Amino acid sequence: MQLSVITPVAAGRDRWLPDAAASVDATRALLADAGIDLEWILCHDGAPGGATRPPGEARADKVVGWHTRRGVSAARNAALAVATGDWVTPLDADDQLNPAGVLAAATTVLQAPGSMGWLGGNRLLLADGSRTPHWHDQPADYPAGRLAEAWTSPFPFHPNSVLFRRTALLRAGGWPALGVNEDLAAVLLVSEATDGRAEVHVLTHYRVWDGQEVATSTYTADKQTAFTAIEAILNAHRAAAGRRPVTRPAAGPAHGRISTHTAGPPRPE
Repeated sequence: MQLSVITPVAAGRDRWLPDAAASVDATRALLADAGIDLEWILCHDGAPGGATRPPGEARADKVVGWHTRRGVSAARNAALAVATGDWVTPLDADDQLNPAGVLAAATTVLQAPGSMGWLGGNRLLLADGSRTPHWHDQPADYPAGRLAEAWTSPFPFHPNSVLFRRTALLRAGGWPALGVNEDLAAVLLVSEATDGRAEVHVLTHYRVWDGQEVATSTYTADKQTAFTAIEAILNAHRAAAGRRPVTRPAAGPAHGRISTHTAGPPRPE
């Protein structure tokens, strides 16, 4: 089995890329002991500034990119196009993988039936190890079409801490061209065509900082627009499959920001 880790890097926003790279290296070593190969694909969203390449980039297996900034969905999809892993997982350039959790998740999908197209996990805040509002304590199975019926805000798991079967994600069109919440749209669309499961494994450590999209003054309004678009796209898929439409929940606050975060005790992985 091979797992592809996809990391978009916006121009001028690579300050924590070495930390992400170190977490990929640690995860690669742990997975190798279990006979699982890891490839790391980096996609530049806009040409990096300066004469030198971003630190940490040299450890990537593949580097692709857009010459001008096109957004996180475009960057992830450019990386997805050259990925060769049986499964793929996103890793933002300011976050870190949790090696033990990724190993547990990869072992789970390695034993999964072909009908399974995604696996959701947990995430912890990088600063203090506390839980995000999307935390779940019990595994849950979602037959095709059922995850949309459980659409809440916060979501039952964080949609950016997820493994996708690569072919299932490609058939769903990758990450849709939304300004925000493209990760939510992707997992909901994949879930319409395939079975999935939410596990308690911690896949990522999430960094909170003031330069994030969720920290902008317009994020809450844009999130409402994204939910409207996701609902329309999702229900078109559901109608084609003979399923009842779903209604988007009220868009909640920016989960992960310190001002809105409700932390629980850390859970070791």
